[in-house]
Amino acid sequence: MSPPWLAQNPAGHAYGLRQQRQRQRQQRKRKRWRQSGAGSDTGTEQARDNDLDPGPACLTVRVTAQHDSRSLTMRLTRLLALICLYTIDLCPSASAHPTQDDHDPPQADIRSYPETDIHAHIPFTPQPPSLKPSRHHSAPPDHNIFFADYQPLSVIHPWLRLLSSLFTTHVRLINIGTSYEGRSIPALRVGVHPKNNAAASSNPRKTVLVTGGAHAREWISVSTVNYLAYSLITGYGQTRAVTELVEAFDWVFVPTLNPDGYAYSWDRDRLWRKNRQPTPHPSCIGIDLDRAYGFHWDNSSGGSESACSESYAGPAAFAATESRALAEWARNETESRNATLVGFLDLHSYSQQILYPYSYSCARAPPGLENLEELAQGLAKAIKRGRGRAYEVAQACRGNVAAAAGGDEERMPRPAAEGGGGGGGSALDYFYHDMRVRYAYQIRLRDRGTYGFLLPKEHILPSGREMFDALMYFGRYLGLEEGLVEEAGGAGG
Repeated sequence: MSPPWLAQNPAGHAYGLRQQRQRQRQQRKRKRWRQSGAGSDTGTEQARDNDLDPGPACLTVRVTAQHDSRSLTMRLTRLLALICLYTIDLCPSASAHPTQDDHDPPQADIRSYPETDIHAHIPFTPQPPSLKPSRHHSAPPDHNIFFADYQPLSVIHPWLRLLSSLFTTHVRLINIGTSYEGRSIPALRVGVHPKNNAAASSNPRKTVLVTGGAHAREWISVSTVNYLAYSLITGYGQTRAVTELVEAFDWVFVPTLNPDGYAYSWDRDRLWRKNRQPTPHPSCIGIDLDRAYGFHWDNSSGGSESACSESYAGPAAFAATESRALAEWARNETESRNATLVGFLDLHSYSQQILYPYSYSCARAPPGLENLEELAQGLAKAIKRGRGRAYEVAQACRGNVAAAAGGDEERMPRPAAEGGGGGGGSALDYFYHDMRVRYAYQIRLRDRGTYGFLLPKEHILPSGREMFDALMYFGRYLGLEEGLVEEAGGAGG
């Protein structure tokens, strides 16, 4: 007997029968795959069958497997998926032309968080990746889905491992140390040694250190360090300027110097600043990493003596686990690994400033002040020449004063410790004075207060482009001074 709705809707009944037959065909197809021994894993079957939906990653991978290679096929499928997602040009529309909506400060907190599914509504045409490291043609950063949004640690660390395994000719994943909560502090060392003669290998390797994420809430510094590393890695062998710098220097990129605080800013408190280390005050957690270094360490100014202060310097110099780890790594590099640190860039936010030593006091001028100012002005011009924003140049001890005088945007209140004086124990001063790094700078990225620490994701790519222009100028300047790059093109080339 027919159901009562059939007489009223015979077309619907026919449609239901078609759907049932289609499901039966798909079931028979899966059964044939299982009987042929090609594999029974649902995800693998979907990857092999181009007619089936691969899931939210918008990815279909076809793999022909032998009967005795099921587990290898599954691993290869997942690897290709990860490569396509974060290395190949998947979705130009997702990041190449971001829509810049109206500046609405009350929405900044919401817009600084990533969407629930960054892959949703993104059209995709699969492209076969090349697995040859020296000839790998990856997407430019502006077309890479990784830079379409801020990324958590659970994505950043596998992405760093992936880059080191794809580009083995000039990239190595290293570990700076371990955080208080036991997380690793990974870094990418980018560089090649084209001259293999004994004389060249006996000379100390010139190294440039680039760090970000010392303060947990400054997400843009993490994304920008990753952008710089990716641009240098994928530009090697593709453009002459990048190839020269990768062959002239070792570049060490540390995107998440404060992994515990960064994870906490994702899970609990978006505006968390310090690490997650206990203090003498049982209800106050965390030490400010940029107040914990040994050069002119001082916990008696700017609220640094209070464990509850955002700029708490700790009970003693190098009490912060992560600051101590970075300092020990740098010491080991110069004393035991035949390296010479020639440049240091410490990325922070916000203010759009390029700051040079000293931070602890304006009463003492650093040696080589003219050279520091000259290079800082060159970095600001390189950013502006690349159609970037205007960056102020100042000594770190009076950085906020210069920004307030030259800024034309509404400014949000900032902690006193991030202002002019009282900045003892900074990484900037430590690397410049104690580690003898001739060119050391702290660069505060976008913006000047409209969004502050809650900078929307639409600024990731523009900020990355600005800093890459600055990095190229920085490398050319050092290369010319060291005699490691050719004169043609000038320092700004």
